[in-house]
Order: sequence, then structure tokens, then C-alpha cells
Amino acid sequence: MRPSPAKKLLFWVSIRRFRLSQDGSVAIIFSMMLLPVMLAMGVAIDYSRLVAKRTALQSTADYVVLSVAQKLTTTTTTTIATSIANSALNSAPDAATLSLVGNVTLSSNNAQACLTIQNTVSLIFTQIVGLNSAPLSATVCAIATLTAEIALVMDNTGSMNQVTLSGTTKMAAAKQAAINLINQVNPSGNPASASFSVVPFTTSVNVGASFAGASWLDTSGLSSIHWQNYTLPSGAPWLPTSRFDLFNKMGATWAGC
Repeated sequence: MRPSPAKKLLFWVSIRRFRLSQDGSVAIIFSMMLLPVMLAMGVAIDYSRLVAKRTALQSTADYVVLSVAQKLTTTTTTTIATSIANSALNSAPDAATLSLVGNVTLSSNNAQACLTIQNTVSLIFTQIVGLNSAPLSATVCAIATLTAEIALVMDNTGSMNQVTLSGTTKMAAAKQAAINLINQVNPSGNPASASFSVVPFTTSVNVGASFAGASWLDTSGLSSIHWQNYTLPSGAPWLPTSRFDLFNKMGATWAGC
């Protein structure tokens, strides 16, 4: 039995309505874009992890090559230098995932050491597209005869009095970290490979009045900032050579700042 003309008309009207209908289009588009958006977010997260791991790897490589450079002598062999590098690498964070690529390279009559460290970072979200890990490497060099100048910017604001989970204050932990760094760069019994200065995070740092007259204090007022907040009048019959000289003339006691 053939459909009537009215049913045919109704059928084609329904088809036209279905073709022109936009109901549910947002849900369809969302479902189509959900996977690409999630993949893009996953790639961004994995990339940020790679950047963080790359920075950490560079810091570790710097630490290892400095450990080698400070122990170099004219008789140091590649085997010994590589052994020193591996020992330093084993004490670094994430040592289990790090490895030395080849041997340490020595040049300039053992005045320079170069090495490469690699790491393989496991990825999370990009495993969807078959990328499970990414290799990272850092190549660094250090000159053994170079005397570095390192400025330690120490925070000495009130928040440093807060007690950490280890039971010590933040200030005590910062001091110990600075001491550990100095001992690592300038080990006892070896010539100093770096000079250190302390820069307070605020305007000054109290080193203790007992250090008055110490050789490392600017007792002659030579620093360009020594006379900040002080005005030396021109033509005065007497001018102090330093703040310490001014304290002595006034009969004041230096407080250690």
C-alpha cells in the first residue's frame, strides 16, 4: 500500500526539520573537542614537568662538575676525574635516574673539566599518543683555576624566626645551608676556589659586635655604599674615615650591623 501524499509531505518536512535543527549542537561539538583539549592540557603539564626536570638537571650538572674541578691537579687522570664525578652524582637528588654520559673530558693541562649528565623523564598524559618518556641531558664545563665570587643573599626578615618541621628556625636552616655550600666549594685542606660575600635581604645584617675590626669589614669606608644615610660636611675640621671611626669619636659602641 502506497503512502498517501500527506504522509509523504510529512516525511519530507520531518527530514528537513532534522537537517536544519541545531538542538544539541553544543554537546556534539564539546564531545568532539574534549579529547583534543584534554590532550593539549596533558602536553602542557608534561612540558612543565620537563622544564622543571631540565632546571634540576642543570643544577646537578653544575654541582658535579664543580666537585671535579676543585679536586683537579696536573696529574689527575680521566679515570680519577670520572670517579669523582660519579661519587658526586650519587649524592645528588634523583641520583637513581641520573647517569654520566661517557667519561669526564679534561683539557688545558687539566685546568678544565667537561661532562654530560643525562636523565630520562617519565611522561604521564602524552602516553595516550605513545610518548612514554623523554630524554634530557646537560653538558657543563668548569675551569679549575678560576676563583669564583659568590654572593649569598640571606633573608633576615622576621619570618625567618619561624620554626620548621625539623625543629630549627628558618634562619638556623639558612645558616647551615650557607655553611654547607661554603664547605662544598672550599673544602678544608684545599686552596679556596671561591670567595663569598653575604648580602642581607633587608637593609643590614648583624654579624655580631665581637667582629669589630675584622679584616673583612670595610673599616676604611672604601665601599660606595658605606656612607649611605650619612652626610660628610665639606670643610669640617675633622671628618671620620669610616662609620667605625665615627662611632669611636662619639664614644658609641658598634652593635654589629
